[in-house]
Amino acid sequence: MDYQPRLLKYGFGTLLGSLVVVALLVLPGRAGAADIERTIPYSFVPTPGSLGVGDNLAPYGSVGQSFLDHFTFTVGTNFTFNINNVAPHGIAFTGVELWSGLGATQYFSAASPFAVSSSPTLAAGYYDLRVSGQLVASSTGNFYSMGVNFSPSSAAPVPEPETYAMMLAGLGLMGFVARRRKHGRVVA
Repeated sequence: MDYQPRLLKYGFGTLLGSLVVVALLVLPGRAGAADIERTIPYSFVPTPGSLGVGDNLAPYGSVGQSFLDHFTFTVGTNFTFNINNVAPHGIAFTGVELWSGLGATQYFSAASPFAVSSSPTLAAGYYDLRVSGQLVASSTGNFYSMGVNFSPSSAAPVPEPETYAMMLAGLGLMGFVARRRKHGRVVA
């Protein structure tokens, strides 16, 4: 009996399926592509304070085009995060989202920065603030600005689902080892 063709047939399907699942997990929120997409990196945020973010989109597009800006930053301690002082000029916001890491956890999603009502607690790590909208008028220019405030937080951040999964896997492994030892089997 020849097992090689069966292995290639089913092994390739499993590999292809796994790659599709990984791609879907790594690329959240990418259903519709924006006409203009930019990443604007900010540095490390070591202390509480305000960070001014914004973009001048006039050189990159024209009225009617959509945009998606990624503002990336890193925090070193627990901060409460909020947005204020939003000033749009010639644009209409369609959404604002805050993601951790490479899109692992979404902290909030709103129709515009004006609608962000939550103030999540951020743990130390890398974050991506995504602002989307459409260019609606060119006479006032196509730019916006907003303040992102980082306040000290005494509350512990909520662990990500991956943390719970790793903890449960470790507890399960410890239970398995304990059960095997109880029945006189030694695990090498």
